[in-house]
Amino acid sequence: MKAIFFEWQDYEEYVAKKYNLFNNVDIDIQFYSQKFDINLCKGADIISIFVDSRLSEQDLDKLLLNGCNRILLRCAGFNMLNVEYAKKLGIKICRVASYSPESIAEYVFALLLNLCRRMNHERTKHQNFQNGRTIKSMGFVLKNKTLGLYGYGNIAKEVAKIGRDGFGMKIVFFDPYIKSPSVDMQVESLPELFSLSDVVSIHVPLNQETRYTVNAKILENIKADNFTLINTARGEIIQSEDLIEFLNNGRVKYFGTDVWRDDDKFDGRLLTENTFQADHVAFLTEKAVLSILNQTKESIENPKIENVL
Repeated sequence: MKAIFFEWQDYEEYVAKKYNLFNNVDIDIQFYSQKFDINLCKGADIISIFVDSRLSEQDLDKLLLNGCNRILLRCAGFNMLNVEYAKKLGIKICRVASYSPESIAEYVFALLLNLCRRMNHERTKHQNFQNGRTIKSMGFVLKNKTLGLYGYGNIAKEVAKIGRDGFGMKIVFFDPYIKSPSVDMQVESLPELFSLSDVVSIHVPLNQETRYTVNAKILENIKADNFTLINTARGEIIQSEDLIEFLNNGRVKYFGTDVWRDDDKFDGRLLTENTFQADHVAFLTEKAVLSILNQTKESIENPKIENVL
């Protein structure tokens, strides 16, 4: 049996070697740092990809002809390919359903604290040899602010816990798939969430139901003076042109993101003191990488693994 891993990174290599993860796996595994390339997949029974690869339906057809029967996603998201088409072909898609949600939740607050305490301005000021405390350095506190969560899965619940217990924030959330009681307040619509919140953090998967749902129509509901938007989910949940407009007119005062559009990971329009953009690193802790690789290893060794889409 043969497996091809794409987007294999130095941090994965480090963790795999430290914990001796793949040495005893009875399979030939080849590792490539590049994104998915169909030309490298000949004879592979299994391929594994991360978030930057994209597989077309034609790629899936070719994989099937090559003998591929499993695609392992080293992530929770599954917007990199047409899952239903793959299933129709008989190719099993396994993902990593959960991996250290606290790693991403803590990063949400890294972004939020950077923005609410104006750290971008402070860094720029000192780099330009400017001294003194001015109004541009004045931030706002999180205590008693309302934190809205778009989605209420494992990561969002960790964010809620940190916000509620650590910062004394009021938590509200919108998630149409959550019906069970919660210590936090559930609202009935996305417009309501944005109207009640001082901060909104996005925690939904990217699919046809959620794509571009944060748009001008939703942003019109903002009432908070220092409204802050945080996105550690997927870039295309936000209609980027609409967001830029609301940043320019001041309705969205701060924006922190770990993800952006597929075609433009970094946008020059976000190189401002009231925004912060990173490159999909919210998950990147040793604990999270170890969990991802362990679950990927289990998906190789156990064809009946539960994390199947």
